[in-house]
Amino acid sequence: LEELIAALDAGKTSISLNAGTYDFTAAPSDATAFSGGVLTLNAGTVLKGISKAGVDPEIIGGIKLGEGVTHFTAQNIKFDGKEKSLGNAFEVSAPIDATNIIVRDCEIANFNKSLFYAGVEGSTVDNVTLNRLLVHGMGTAQGMIDVRKPLFTAIVVENSTFFDGGRDFIRLDGTSAQCVMSASIRNNTFSNVSEVIGQNGRRGA
Repeated sequence: LEELIAALDAGKTSISLNAGTYDFTAAPSDATAFSGGVLTLNAGTVLKGISKAGVDPEIIGGIKLGEGVTHFTAQNIKFDGKEKSLGNAFEVSAPIDATNIIVRDCEIANFNKSLFYAGVEGSTVDNVTLNRLLVHGMGTAQGMIDVRKPLFTAIVVENSTFFDGGRDFIRLDGTSAQCVMSASIRNNTFSNVSEVIGQNGRRGA
């Protein structure tokens, strides 16, 4: 965690995470990018995990994409919500103008709210890609994928497994000026997911 904080403070935007645990809830009070177990990014960032001897990098905590984020990738990392004490794994928390948000080859578990949440008006994102994920043990406070206001050109969810949890798998709100233009859900496995299906046309299993 100390090395990660140092890399962020140095302005690094392409960061490799070695095998081990990165507990965001234990970040020191002077690490201003961290709050309540959540890291807020304000620049385009790539986080790639490096496994070793069967051990993967694991982050206990979530990530917010703040103003200034033009792209984001998380790959080969486990994310844990600490027994649902944390809300969202990934959240668009400020108006951003981004090309891609990519989460690939990751395990996401035990968050109380969403795998991915975006509720900030004025954000535009070309593509959100969720690929080869293992998602489980999620709470029911929000949809697993929950987009309320931003304009997203495309969301693609593919080659992933979702089980045990979620109020609804996907929720997409918006008007003609703020909406998701296309959503593709393909080649996934679901088991015991979504307690709400199809209410008011915005939600689905």
